[in-house]
Amino acid sequence: MNRLSNGGFDGDLANWTASNGASFIASEGYKELGAVHLAAGQAISQSFYTPASCPWMIELWVKGGGSGNVTLTINDDNNNTVYTASIAVTPAWTQGHAVRVGLPMGHYTVTVSYADVACYVDDVSVARVDKTRAELALEVARLLGDLASADAGYSVAGDGERTEGDYTEAVDAGLRAVGAVDRAGRPDVRFLSDDIVDPCIDEIQRYMLHKLHRYYSRNATDFELEGRSEKPSQRRNAIENILGISVGGRRAASGRGVQQRRLIHGQ
Repeated sequence: MNRLSNGGFDGDLANWTASNGASFIASEGYKELGAVHLAAGQAISQSFYTPASCPWMIELWVKGGGSGNVTLTINDDNNNTVYTASIAVTPAWTQGHAVRVGLPMGHYTVTVSYADVACYVDDVSVARVDKTRAELALEVARLLGDLASADAGYSVAGDGERTEGDYTEAVDAGLRAVGAVDRAGRPDVRFLSDDIVDPCIDEIQRYMLHKLHRYYSRNATDFELEGRSEKPSQRRNAIENILGISVGGRRAASGRGVQQRRLIHGQ
């Protein structure tokens, strides 16, 4: 959960302190309309509290026509700088920053400032994130191994909006399945608490197994060539066993779907 109040600037700059004319703008925004407009020398800041000593994900989205950098700074309650970052502004909304920072339990102030002509900032957050989207995808890719990467060629490499490559939709589905969504129902790892990480990984894997089953059902022709044997039908049958998919009017041997956990996280 975001430790900052109104990090998405929903209708105003409530809970933020605006400096030197920083202002709310209703016609811009990353996911929803509502953002902060920063010009040269302007800044916004907010105090927050971390209830546990652990890594916290620092994130914000930026957009602007200038060539300058947004500066994000976190100070402790003695005004010592504990973290700072410079984020390049681009013409389109960009996730300008998403990094884990170890913050001890305590009180802090985050400040976002700009020194160029103009830019917009939205969705600023400081949240405990036990697993990032990339880490979820990598874990499932590791569990699936060659079943996903060899014949099917599925990869976690990002491609534009598909930030986790062939696993993007699966990560979305897994997060939704365990209720890790924002108030608009969009999948969001900031709502993925530690107790639902493993169920989320299982749901992502379930989605990928169904996807692989469709792939191997379309490409299930066995062949032998120069002594080399390829039997994708065996991979398809193995997936049917794991998922308990009905085959020829009967249910596959496992009968309990992914809960058999033959490939599943934790085994």
